[in-house]
Amino acid sequence: MKRIDIVENVSNSPESLRKQINSLDQKITDITKSLLEIQAVALKATMSPNNGWLDGLQKRWFRSAIHESSNWHKARLLILYKERRSLKHKLEIATGTVWRNRIRRWFGILFLMVFGIIVASIILMGLITALIPIWGLIILLYMLIKRKSVRPY
Repeated sequence: MKRIDIVENVSNSPESLRKQINSLDQKITDITKSLLEIQAVALKATMSPNNGWLDGLQKRWFRSAIHESSNWHKARLLILYKERRSLKHKLEIATGTVWRNRIRRWFGILFLMVFGIIVASIILMGLITALIPIWGLIILLYMLIKRKSVRPY
């Protein structure tokens, strides 16, 4: 028989994965704050009064720089979220909670779908309840008008 030594990979240990996830969370927080600051600057640049052609030129330059910076931050956030999701999945595998979390997500999605259907049906019932008297009045008026126009002399 061959002896198999199991060596725990340090980078895939739960503690290491948790540290990496926490580090990514911090980066996501920092980039989100930066993105909010960029959006605030964009709002200020948009709301500033336009006093001449030089201000218009400066505003266009700011808008392009703000747009590029905003796009970079959004792309970086997307990359970090994907990396975080991957690390979270590795952590679930390392801790053995994959199926429990997957079933929990399924029930969450199922709950949201049922809740959405219930809310949509309540809104639809409210609209129908509000429209029935209006439709009844329209049909009654139509019948009255039709009866008056059909009278023989």
